[in-house]
Amino acid sequence: MPKIDAKVVKEIDNLNQKNLKKVESGGKIEFLQKVGLVLIGKGHKEEHLALAEDGDKGTIEVKRVKGPAAGEVTVKGSRNRREMENAIGRISKKTVKHE
Repeated sequence: MPKIDAKVVKEIDNLNQKNLKKVESGGKIEFLQKVGLVLIGKGHKEEHLALAEDGDKGTIEVKRVKGPAAGEVTVKGSRNRREMENAIGRISKKTVKHE
């Protein structure tokens, strides 16, 4: 897979962040992941979806907490944990756990 342009990454991160923020505590959202690309939720451009279509598919469960703590997300279905943690780390301060 070719390296993804920084502008595209920023565009994807912005939508990933909006989608993740919409999830209520205890709720789940689906993701697609392929080397260099993590798409969280719906609304991504067709060309981005096409790049990730034969990659990993899974869910992210969101656990929110009151107060200054950021909460956590639990990822199921990602084979590249570091890449997923980096993608979530760009858009959220939540702790990332894997199952």
